[in-house]
Amino acid sequence: MNTPSSKKYVFLHIPKTAGYSLFSLYTQVLGPDNVRNIVDNSIGVHNVTLLDDFPLIGGHFTYSLINDFFSDRYKITFLRHPVDRFISQYAYAKHNVSSLPIFRIMLAKEKDLEDYVNYCRSRPNMYDLLNTQTWYLSGNLDPALDKTQRLELAKKNLASFDFIGIQEFFSDSINLLCYDCNWPPIYDIPLENKAVKRKAVTEVDPRFLDQIREMNLLDLELYEYGLALFRQKKKQLLLECVRRNYHSVVSSDSPGEFSWPRG
Repeated sequence: MNTPSSKKYVFLHIPKTAGYSLFSLYTQVLGPDNVRNIVDNSIGVHNVTLLDDFPLIGGHFTYSLINDFFSDRYKITFLRHPVDRFISQYAYAKHNVSSLPIFRIMLAKEKDLEDYVNYCRSRPNMYDLLNTQTWYLSGNLDPALDKTQRLELAKKNLASFDFIGIQEFFSDSINLLCYDCNWPPIYDIPLENKAVKRKAVTEVDPRFLDQIREMNLLDLELYEYGLALFRQKKKQLLLECVRRNYHSVVSSDSPGEFSWPRG
């Protein structure tokens, strides 16, 4: 993995995982001229060269783009609980003011949540709606890929990230990211592109929640894996904070690291 001192970052933005808030944060920390949001998953070598001058690049692209062109950068991504992400995705599309003929927006506008869920259940290979986090992180959009292989590939790729944030622990994630990257503390975390008029998970009929879970089993397992990696990183960084604090206050002739006596 890279070290933050490289000053080059790549952010894999999975839809509806607080990505726009994160871009606002990146701009606040690094400056607007140093952050580039890209939307094309099929970037050529020429464009990659042009992007090399940006300290942070990110966007809605799959892991394959990182693997092909940006593997030497400090890699960041955020995950969200699949059920909450699915509902947020639906609500955002449902109330989107865009008139563009984007399929998933039109689909949500035409259907209530029950019909939307039933439609998705009949089309399990819709990567932009179901198991979205697994699809993005696997880097392979071939619908014929075996589910087990896709999940294992997504886990392997996720483990290669330098930082994995969790949307449900957003404040902690931001603080840990800033510490790991030697960025200044952020006291006012921006909230951008938030879905409006959406139901909380607790307000949704339990039958639909069970169906949403059933449709996103790959994402549920990936999320638990990512959550474990997040907690491991948090433990590591907190221990580093303790060590730094200890060494900053003791004198040079003090004993070395303290350890509890055994016995």
